[in-house]
Amino acid sequence: MTAVKSPRPAKRLDRGPTSPARRRLVLLGAAASLAALSACGFQPAYTPQRTAAGGVMTPMADLQAIEVVPIAERRGQILHNLLLDRLNPRGRPQQPLYRLTTGVAVSVQGLGVLADATSSRSRVVVTATSTLSGAGDPQVFEARAVSSFNTTESDYATLVAEDEAIERALRTIADQLMLEIAAFFRKARARQTG
Repeated sequence: MTAVKSPRPAKRLDRGPTSPARRRLVLLGAAASLAALSACGFQPAYTPQRTAAGGVMTPMADLQAIEVVPIAERRGQILHNLLLDRLNPRGRPQQPLYRLTTGVAVSVQGLGVLADATSSRSRVVVTATSTLSGAGDPQVFEARAVSSFNTTESDYATLVAEDEAIERALRTIADQLMLEIAAFFRKARARQTG
């Protein structure tokens, strides 16, 4: 019996995640995306800018010069600490140039209603209104976040789930406020130099 030789397998093209062709395609796509963003005037929030006096200033320096006024109630304390983490990561400013006062409102709404008229899912809507003073006319910033949680027969478990949903929403609000304030400072600097 003679052995039959099988035909040679066809040469396989390397199309894995690290193939040179795929890398070139990804780099080309990234370069095109960056070109499109720069053409529309996009600039990262933390990019240094020239001041009217010829110096360089970053929005982060403005953010770090904000005094965050304590907010009433436990939820306000949580938002206050989150804002401090974002605006003053190196500690409170010794000589603040700006003052941020904030109010927080929380509402809880039942979403899923069972046959016995009890709720099985709830939604938390958290709204914060902040006023930044010290930058000419007071500037008002508003942020809103929605989070949801399951309600159970256990009152304690429902309370914990509600608190966690509120904290998630407060983290989102702190991020939104920081970005809105940074954008405000960026636009104010652009007006000064332009």
